[in-house]
Amino acid sequence: MHEDTVPEKRPYLLQADAEALLGLLQALEMKVEMINRMAHLTPVRTYRSAVASGVAIETDFQILNTLLAEKAAQLAVTENQLFRIFCRWEGVDYDAANVVVTYPQRFELRDRRADLDFLVRAKEGTAKIGSPTLQREIDRQLARDDVLEVVEGELAGGGNRG
Repeated sequence: MHEDTVPEKRPYLLQADAEALLGLLQALEMKVEMINRMAHLTPVRTYRSAVASGVAIETDFQILNTLLAEKAAQLAVTENQLFRIFCRWEGVDYDAANVVVTYPQRFELRDRRADLDFLVRAKEGTAKIGSPTLQREIDRQLARDDVLEVVEGELAGGGNRG
């Protein structure tokens, strides 16, 4: 700045009011929390200070799992349509190309090892109860993995049971 600048035109250091800054920060935190709630990401982001019940967290995870499964289904449909267009562009028969796009249908964040340990102990206990329905349900729960549909088909069709 020049020395001959008129004093009325000299810039001064402006400082923001501390309360205004705190209000702004609180508004930003509220917006982040609202976005997390709308996207059902609250249980995934564990920085919050409020304690939620296990049922509330499980419900949020189920909602998030459902939303992700819907998005995956839409992506699979879109990608299949893109491959159909690409095959038409390349002059290839889409049905003959046998293009299949699949996405996972489950996005659960469960402790699989603890679940398996519990189910193995439950299966050992079903021998004392003698219920084939309970045995089939435990077998079905044990098979919850990538091959779930195949194993459920075998169990429903009366296939080989262990």
